[in-house]
Amino acid sequence: MRIIGLTTIPFCAILQVQAASIEWNYLRLDCYGTVGESWCDYGWTEPYFEFRTYHSGSSLILQATYGVFLEYAYDIVVARKGDVADANYSGLRSFCYMMSDGESTGSVDFEIPLGDTAYLAYTVAYGNSMTGAPPDPSSPSRWGWVELRAEQNGELVLVRDAMSWSDPLIVGAIPEPSSALLLLVGGAVLGLRRRRRGDDW
Repeated sequence: MRIIGLTTIPFCAILQVQAASIEWNYLRLDCYGTVGESWCDYGWTEPYFEFRTYHSGSSLILQATYGVFLEYAYDIVVARKGDVADANYSGLRSFCYMMSDGESTGSVDFEIPLGDTAYLAYTVAYGNSMTGAPPDPSSPSRWGWVELRAEQNGELVLVRDAMSWSDPLIVGAIPEPSSALLLLVGGAVLGLRRRRRGDDW
């Protein structure tokens, strides 16, 4: 029993450290309804970002809908799997940027072939609601990436995502236990086995 208790504490501590820096599958993608036969409005949280999709041949086109948010500023870029995303990541090209001043906001349509997946990376800068200071896009508060899949029927699916407040992220990476965590778990199992063997004797 003591072995279990001793190993549980550092195990939980490691999990808390990982959770504090990187969050996996944090966003939620919602469909707010269709417009006509080929248009659909989507939004993800949080913070909120809205865009529209429509069919064009065998592709799904993503088009950011304009919106200005006084409390934060977005910069969203087309990303490539395996790239390292951080506060300065510029991606392959721009998809959308929304600044709180409303004057430097724009977007470029983004195409995903039906049946394929694609990646977007983003940075978010927050303003100070207490002082009224606007967000500073040159100093993002957090960043992340999303993997999107365009289904054959035209539906857009959020496959997975990751978000960080401080650490660089590998676009498209799958969360894995750290080597230290694996060693800790292995040591706990070994200690438990030895304890049980001692009890059997």
